[in-house]
Amino acid sequence: MNRSSVLWSAVRNWGPRFGTILTFFVLARILDKTEIGMFAAAYALVSLTELFADNGFGDAIVRTQDITRGMTTSILILNFGLAVLIYALLTLFSSEIGGLLGVTGIEPVLQLVGLSLVLNSFGYVPQALLRKEFQFKRLAFRSLASTVFGALTGLAMAFLGFGVYSMVGQLLATTVINVAFLWYPPVLRPAAPQIAGMKHVLHYALGIFGSRVLNYASLRMIEIVIPIFFGPAALALYIMGSRVPAVVAQMLTAVMVDVNLPHFSRLVDRPPLLREAFYTSLRSLSMISAPAFISIAALSPEIARICFGSNGIDSDYIMFLAAILGAAQSIGYCNEVMLNAWGLPRVVFRMQCCAALLVAVILTVLQHSSVFTLVTAYVCCHITVIVGGILYGSHKTEVSVKTIVSKCGAFFLSALAALAAVHLTRSYAISPNYPILLKAMMLGMLFVATYVVGIGLLDRDALRGWWNRARMIRAWKKA
Repeated sequence: MNRSSVLWSAVRNWGPRFGTILTFFVLARILDKTEIGMFAAAYALVSLTELFADNGFGDAIVRTQDITRGMTTSILILNFGLAVLIYALLTLFSSEIGGLLGVTGIEPVLQLVGLSLVLNSFGYVPQALLRKEFQFKRLAFRSLASTVFGALTGLAMAFLGFGVYSMVGQLLATTVINVAFLWYPPVLRPAAPQIAGMKHVLHYALGIFGSRVLNYASLRMIEIVIPIFFGPAALALYIMGSRVPAVVAQMLTAVMVDVNLPHFSRLVDRPPLLREAFYTSLRSLSMISAPAFISIAALSPEIARICFGSNGIDSDYIMFLAAILGAAQSIGYCNEVMLNAWGLPRVVFRMQCCAALLVAVILTVLQHSSVFTLVTAYVCCHITVIVGGILYGSHKTEVSVKTIVSKCGAFFLSALAALAAVHLTRSYAISPNYPILLKAMMLGMLFVATYVVGIGLLDRDALRGWWNRARMIRAWKKA
């Protein structure tokens, strides 16, 4: 795998998300919970409809080696047509949607947020072509520029008193710059639409599309259900609790997904090399994701209070659960990318069917419970499906479950030990009257120390690797 591609993919995914989460921290302190919940409900619904506009053709372009300009032009026209149709329906039925969600005054917000759907439809194909050619440096600059412009727009509008529309402005400004950078300089030169030869592209895209719809139903349908059952303020609480783990998940897993799909796809005719690449990727991802997510779970009370102030009270439990789920999902995503690259999107589809079915059951059964009970059952459901998916996928691809455990087990066990150490210390050794920043620093250092000791006991090769890299960096700085 090209290290430069990994680096620029990291810049592309980490920079914008880091900027976005910082902006959200500020807006969450300024805006009312109801306003945050209103925007979150509109954005969740538009994200669902965007799946139909994107429809899986982006990943199909990345994977297909003999894609032509005529095919990409056909896909671009299809994406735009679907986006316009969906936006028209959202606008026409916005009042009915607002009544269904139980969010008063959401209609203009939904209509404005929906504009991002039409704008984004121009970007799916160019972005896929850039990913296909490993042009992650260009994608990184585009993402960083759009994030900065969007953040400045959102913050300026918030301080000027635009309320919920400051979040809408941030989204639209980011989208406009994103699409503009994808088209200049041009990577896609339109040609006469071509239908011939699209059958295999369509077959793969439909598999990806079906999987994404079910993935949304299992992962994000809760964002639509919560305001219906508990109101927009409860959704704001869920968004604040889940936002930090979600952004970290995007930052850590998006890089691997971004680079691994084209990388794995080139090895599909050499199964032994594909399996070895999967094991290597899994170990690298676990080395980072296990301590990252579980440290968020360990420090969730402090993080919630520091990031969201009084608005974040009671969101720490949701953050704890979302972080634990994020740790499990990092392994699940890597497994799904490998299966898609192998040409087995139907396997991923079946996994998502199980997840969507279980989530539908718990959302129905627990609709009259508390939001905390609902989120707890939701997380347990997903972890069960992830474990089952890994076992099922290993059977289809002859990937060794034992090897998977050996590659990532030490990192997760060490992180869980550090979680226990932080919890015990907070409960019995640190006064609740300590300043929140001081408490977070003390517990954070305890987590790191416990984690490193655990790695030293369970995986000395990893510890030696870290030590050697640190020495190399130190020598390079001195040179």
